[in-house]
Amino acid sequence: MILGRYAWLAGGRCFKCRKEERFVTEIGVRGEGAVERALLMCGSCVLAEEEARLGRMRRRRRLYVPGRIGRRE
Repeated sequence: MILGRYAWLAGGRCFKCRKEERFVTEIGVRGEGAVERALLMCGSCVLAEEEARLGRMRRRRRLYVPGRIGRRE
């Protein structure tokens, strides 16, 4: 269910784990300045990040909505 929230591309390189030829999704970037290209993250890194987000949301007693990596919580 979590991975279904993202649009996947075949044959990219994950910016987090640096592995080549993975299924990747584009991650939105917050902050100032221009980003030359979108950041790509593989499925295993997306799951790890979503689990971390779920833990933060539970601690804050806020509603968790998957598929919002890189957006304001």
